[in-house]
Amino acid sequence: MTDRRGVIGLPVRLAVAVAVLSVCVPSLVYASETFEADADVSDASAEVEKMISAADTVYYSGCGSRCTVSVSIPPGCEVAVGGERQDAHTVRIIRNGEVAKTVYTDHPVIRFVGGPAVFSGSLDMVFECVGGGGVYGVRVMSA
Repeated sequence: MTDRRGVIGLPVRLAVAVAVLSVCVPSLVYASETFEADADVSDASAEVEKMISAADTVYYSGCGSRCTVSVSIPPGCEVAVGGERQDAHTVRIIRNGEVAKTVYTDHPVIRFVGGPAVFSGSLDMVFECVGGGGVYGVRVMSA
């Protein structure tokens, strides 16, 4: 049977086009969402590096030293500084309620005291070296 007018071929072509689109669209949506999340975490990582640098500065300067740093954490992200046990030596980037990245302090390993402090948005943060009983650390608070 010949198909001179394309009557039979057109529905088949449309079905193939719909099948290809149904496979491609979810992949493209996932890729764009992942790109957005990665961009937000990358922006927050730059701010975390500023925070770690400030903590290093006050820690090396000794007990009583203070430093103020302005940070801008992207919308949808939070930064948690310190915590209990091993988290006391970390700064964590939280996106949509899940830890997206953990940065450990090293050279030296700095302990953040005062429990976990969570920050978001644009703010000034104060870093202060505190000590007592032979334990030194950095307290972080908003200005």
